[in-house]
Amino acid sequence: MIIEQLERWLEVAEQMREEVAEQMREEVAEQMREEDAEAEQIERLEGAEECGLGHLVLSPPISLNVGEEGYTEAWAVIEEEKSKLDSTNFTGNVIDLSTDIDIDEFTAWMYPHLTNPPSFEYPGDCVHKVHGTIPDVEILKPNPNAHDHEPNTVIMVMKHGQGTGLTVRCLNTICSFTRHYFKGEPAVVDAKGRLAGLLTGGAGTTNMSDCTYIMSISFIYKHMLLNSLEANFFPSLQA
Repeated sequence: MIIEQLERWLEVAEQMREEVAEQMREEVAEQMREEDAEAEQIERLEGAEECGLGHLVLSPPISLNVGEEGYTEAWAVIEEEKSKLDSTNFTGNVIDLSTDIDIDEFTAWMYPHLTNPPSFEYPGDCVHKVHGTIPDVEILKPNPNAHDHEPNTVIMVMKHGQGTGLTVRCLNTICSFTRHYFKGEPAVVDAKGRLAGLLTGGAGTTNMSDCTYIMSISFIYKHMLLNSLEANFFPSLQA
């Protein structure tokens, strides 16, 4: 009905003085563009159910200082519908490395110290596959032969966040009581593709540091079991 009314206004505009008619045509055209955009949005919303890949099973409330580990708890479980997944739309858990960062530069980030043991090889398809997890005991006590540029003993990890893009940082054992919660937690993965956990917050950026915090994958696994859920962090089409 709105489109029909706008079209009638266009007919009226043709009979008016040219300068007034032109202004009216522009106003009507703008309204029609807005109506078309709104109609497209409605169509997308009406088809959202068909586009969904699954449904929410559990989403515990976001909680601070949870358990003896003191992590921020922020996770959810989604059950995927296998009928909507195939080789054309499902690649598993991966990190996309195809950015503007040069391959040699990114590889150097993963090896901040020349004596570090080899663990990362840049994939030819620019897709870093995620498989396996880093246990808490290793997070708290990394390989003594792996160092940053200082050298401190660390685990080099990467993430690909929506806002930050692809970044590389040192995973360490620093704890903090003051944090700023983040929405949309990207996965944090090491050079071998092992999952360390999900990003949950940060302490704020300064001229000297940019410290962020994770909820370890072992913590998530433990709390899924407490809710009678068996974790499958690495789903496949064959599973």
